[in-house]
This record gives sequence, structure tokens and C-alpha cells, in this order.
Amino acid sequence: MKIYKFCLIFFSIMFIGCSPLKKYYGKYYCENETNAINYLIIKEDNSYFHYYKKDNIEISQTGTWLYLDDRFERIELIDFNNYNENGEKYSIIKNYILIKNNNYLNNGFDGNTRSSFIKR
Repeated sequence: MKIYKFCLIFFSIMFIGCSPLKKYYGKYYCENETNAINYLIIKEDNSYFHYYKKDNIEISQTGTWLYLDDRFERIELIDFNNYNENGEKYSIIKNYILIKNNNYLNNGFDGNTRSSFIKR
């Protein structure tokens, strides 16, 4: 019985510690505007926080994200406000898909773009 409990605890810890989603967690910056602060925080509880500040404009949002698949390493941000191009004249994107490429989250397969986020 002791071995059963030990194995159960051991494998539970291993599974939690080796989650493939850990590589997504963290703070990512969009650096397309030199005089703006624009970042995205991907959290372990499947929520995200997006913040944008430029001059006297300061806006933010929270939402949820989903892991889509492992082959393309994609995540989906639900009801995402895209501040990356137009700041306060942002567009709301129902399902915003980002692809992980090393330290970047890109919005397409073409690689890093002006709207990419980089993990710092």
C-alpha cells in the first residue's frame, strides 16, 4: 500500500512539473512602437492580461487562452483586443491565434512580424 501511495504522489508531481504548457507562461512584449508599452502576460490558470500605454492612452484587458495543439505550438486568445497596431482604436478579435517560435508568439506562420510578442 505504501508503494502505491508513493507511486501515485511521484507520478502526480512529475506530470504537473513536466506540463508542456509551461513554455507559454510568462510576459511577452510587442515592440512595434518605440514610445509605447505593450505587453501580454500568459498565466498558468489559462488567463491572460494585455496592457498598452502610449502618451496619455492607457488600456488593458483580461481574458482566457486555450492550448490548441502541440504540432504547431499554437494558443488561442479568446476575445482579444489587438492594441498592437492602432492603440486606442484597437480591433476586437474573437479568436486570436498565436504560434510559439522560440521566445516569440507570432500571429502567423510567416515568422516574426510587427505584431509579434517576444518573451523577456
